[in-house]
This record gives sequence, structure tokens and C-alpha cells, in this order.
Amino acid sequence: MLEVLETPQQQYFRIFGNKKFHIATKGDRNYFCLCGNVYRIEAEAAPISEYVGDECMSCRHATSKKIYSKRRHAWVLQVRIRRAK
Repeated sequence: MLEVLETPQQQYFRIFGNKKFHIATKGDRNYFCLCGNVYRIEAEAAPISEYVGDECMSCRHATSKKIYSKRRHAWVLQVRIRRAK
């Protein structure tokens, strides 16, 4: 019931802001966090392929989402980015 992509569809970044770490995607002028925060492109960000687990709770919950699988004809959990071991 868990579908994990071998290669992420998008590059994710780790940003420190608002006294916490966040998981973000890069836009043209801003970094867009999975929790909804937006940071300027000048912010220090490091590209990641797995997240550590000390990020904000909203970002951690947003790393997985339920999608409808046409192949299975059911709702499955899709993992956007894996947690590091």
C-alpha cells in the first residue's frame, strides 16, 4: 500500500527559518516549503535526497500524501521524499 518513487520528481532543499528546519522546493525567486512558508532565494539551502526528521512537523507530514492509483483502483500513500535511516 506504499508507493515510493525511486527518483524524486523534484529536487528538495533543507532551509533553516523561523527557528526550525524546513523542507522546500525551489521556485524562480523563492523557496516554497511543504508546510506553506515561503523564503527568499537568498536563504541558505542545501539540496537533499532524504530528510533527517528534525524538520517542522508540518513539513514532515507533507512528505507523504494519499493519491488515487488507477492501476490499483484504490487510494495509496505516495512518498515524495524518504526519511533518512
